Amino acid sequence: MAIGSLMLWSLFWWRRTASESDVGRQELIGVCLLATAIFFTGSLWHHGRWNWFSPFDLKTLAGTDVQLVCLRARILGEARHAAMSVDERFDPMPKEDRTIFMIEPTEVRNEGNWEMVRGRASLIVHGQVNHVTFGDHVMIFGRLAPILPPTSPGQFDFQNYYRAQEQLTRVHALFGEAVVVEKRAPTRSNAAVRSMLRSRLDELLWQYVDAENAGFASAILLGNREQMTPQQRDAFNATGTAHLLAISGLHVGILASLFLFLYRIGLLSRRWALLSTILFVIFYTWLVEFRPPVTRAAILLSLFCYGRLIGRSGLEFSLLAVAGILVLVINPADLFALGAQLSFLAIATLVTFKDWIFPTPSNDPIDRLIRNTRPWQVRQLRRFGQGCKQAVLVSALIWLIGLPLVALNYHLVTPIALVVNPLVLIPIGLALFAGMCVCLFGFWLPPVANLSGQASSTCLQISTDLIEFAESISWGHWWTAGPTPGSVAV
Repeated sequence: MAIGSLMLWSLFWWRRTASESDVGRQELIGVCLLATAIFFTGSLWHHGRWNWFSPFDLKTLAGTDVQLVCLRARILGEARHAAMSVDERFDPMPKEDRTIFMIEPTEVRNEGNWEMVRGRASLIVHGQVNHVTFGDHVMIFGRLAPILPPTSPGQFDFQNYYRAQEQLTRVHALFGEAVVVEKRAPTRSNAAVRSMLRSRLDELLWQYVDAENAGFASAILLGNREQMTPQQRDAFNATGTAHLLAISGLHVGILASLFLFLYRIGLLSRRWALLSTILFVIFYTWLVEFRPPVTRAAILLSLFCYGRLIGRSGLEFSLLAVAGILVLVINPADLFALGAQLSFLAIATLVTFKDWIFPTPSNDPIDRLIRNTRPWQVRQLRRFGQGCKQAVLVSALIWLIGLPLVALNYHLVTPIALVVNPLVLIPIGLALFAGMCVCLFGFWLPPVANLSGQASSTCLQISTDLIEFAESISWGHWWTAGPTPGSVAV
């Protein structure tokens, strides 16, 4: 269909006439044919990414039941230590903390022979593992388990979630000694440097931020959500603040606003502030391993800053469309991912209502004179009040527009989010800046890192207390069967 549409478009372009009366009709037909070709090309790209896996993929061995397996693999990321639940009385698994790796299987043993295997999988080791680093070639003795579809109506579909990331299986090793290093990897590759840097930054956060909040700090700065207990994550879900745990456009925007602040106080020119923002978001996206939410935010923010550099106005639907196309080229499965849908829906809401939320001050000379003659305390107080009003409006609009999607996918309605999100925005923002100072100064200036760590701990504790209090409010959230997909579309 894509090739046929392109051929028709080419033929139509070649046979077009120069008659002025036919120009509008010709342009309309040409655009329709070209859009059809692009649509079916995207459909093919999505179909391939979703269905075309290697015939030697590890999924072919997994079947539908857990089975013993011995395989060789290469480690693709640093160790991520997952915190266990506080109450484990009914947990049949061992009570040690779990260590999670991303692996690329290469061979599997079958009756004494090694056979080639491909794919990606998560390796979950039930215990602490410190002898394995990025790029190591390891032999694993464990249990191979497929990621199964939901077994209850309305349950979250983890199979599709991980399939979009090209992960179809998990491997469980019940103790650290079941992972044997066969060959150490060189430490000069780009990914190895990133893995070592992420591990070191995580250690700094656990060193300078108190143990109760270090997992929270690592989650919002490095994306290590596994280091928070399930009870902590449930509290964020119940209060509609789960987006604070996943590194998203909010976090990238808060951190990038530092360069705007340096421009406002005169330490950077406008051009260098915008260029520094672009370089920072690219580096930060690399640091967090190009996670989809950060990649989406980096594309949008980089395009926004580039547009300002060449004299274009602020956020526009054309900018959002270009970012969406780039995201779908990178991973077409994001089209059906809730995170991507909510991200673009939120930005589209801001674009639609930006003139109402962020009104332009009057340029009337009398109005400007009145503003400038007010005492500085009054001006700062009015600016603070205006900022609070804008934060509440943004939070309310995004919550309202995203409510049907959240209710459909998570069966949860959280009106308390209207109050909590604006309240935790300031402590979360300060915690992000303080945590970034820990990462910057922890290597060579421990006193500053220690002070920043204490500030980050205080801000994170305030946020946690607010969220726990909001969770305890009876009317703050309730569970629902959710609307139908048709009503969500309406």
